[in-house]
Amino acid sequence: MAACSRGGMTMRKVARAALARWFPAVPSAIAPALAAYQFDSIRRQVPILHMIAILNLLIVDFVLWRQHTPAGYYAWTSAIILFCLWRIVTWRRRNRAARPGPAEMGRFLAGANRAAIGSVAIVSAFAAATYLAGGFDYPLLIPISLAFGVFSIAHCLAPMRLASVATLVAGIAPCGLAMLLTGNFMAQVIAVSMMSVAALKIGFLRDYHGQMIARLALQQQIHDLAARDPLTGLANRRAIHDRIEAAIARGEDFAVALIDLDDFKGLNDSRGHHAGDAMLRLIAERLAAHAGPDGVAGRLGGDEFVVLLERVADAAAIRARMDELVAALAGPAMIEGETVAPAASLGFATFPECGRDLDALTRAADAALYAAKREGKGRARGRRSVAEAA
Repeated sequence: MAACSRGGMTMRKVARAALARWFPAVPSAIAPALAAYQFDSIRRQVPILHMIAILNLLIVDFVLWRQHTPAGYYAWTSAIILFCLWRIVTWRRRNRAARPGPAEMGRFLAGANRAAIGSVAIVSAFAAATYLAGGFDYPLLIPISLAFGVFSIAHCLAPMRLASVATLVAGIAPCGLAMLLTGNFMAQVIAVSMMSVAALKIGFLRDYHGQMIARLALQQQIHDLAARDPLTGLANRRAIHDRIEAAIARGEDFAVALIDLDDFKGLNDSRGHHAGDAMLRLIAERLAAHAGPDGVAGRLGGDEFVVLLERVADAAAIRARMDELVAALAGPAMIEGETVAPAASLGFATFPECGRDLDALTRAADAALYAAKREGKGRARGRRSVAEAA
């Protein structure tokens, strides 16, 4: 048993390695988007896949019945037909449900791979055995019907390279080889045609997969550009607000800090916008470097920045992080050949103490920011309660 398990794992590794060499690589940046695309596509195709399976099984069963084959030889396929009907009804309901999380999505895709390859392999072996058994008036009808079904299933599974290619190989190879090695001239010609079309289909799947990856990469690039501030590369206003809204929806404790550069207008007026832009990029780099693994920095516009610190609840820890941010921004820097000493004021608010929606939190942080400026600038000021925020 262990040897069989190791052998199966080895075959899967070999298959994946071969696919990796032949098919384009998937950039890690689009892996989640690819999984979501595969899930949505396969979820739509599941009823169609089962309808194809039912149709082909009925054709095979009808041929066997017409040849007066004992029912015990093919009666077991009725269980597969009933299972497919049940799956069609089930998946029509599931298609109306929301997309699950990444873990459940991954389990679904892995299960879809196994189910597609396994079911096609079983039916293909049955069709090959039926053909080799002989004694039928129309022996080629069964493998030809199977081939049509396999090509349709592989097309439906096109977003999943392993499932689509393995389906073609497992579905076409057994019957094709049986016909090529034992059949008459017509059977051999049809076998060559089936296997040739399967090889061409694999080439199509390779091109399709490459186009799919390129399209998803372009969509990811467009999404990133739409969510980034063009000057600093930080998250823009919309993106950071979306992150805050998502944190609110999760109900986890977090803090929002609004940051405003002190005397930035004087730098712009005295040394020009080039110097001002250089200062903004410098501040953005420092914010990104000191936001930490649980933080995300963004630019709201002008010289206004924001930092979201997620999964923090301790008041002392929050205060210390805010003081560290102000200190990090205040270090001397070289701007267009001259040393300058930037400074920033920071106001922060915490969820849920200062509010339970984006508007309340930003108003509380903004009030704290202006309090910091009134108290002398270059410092952090916070709001820790709804009463203070008001």
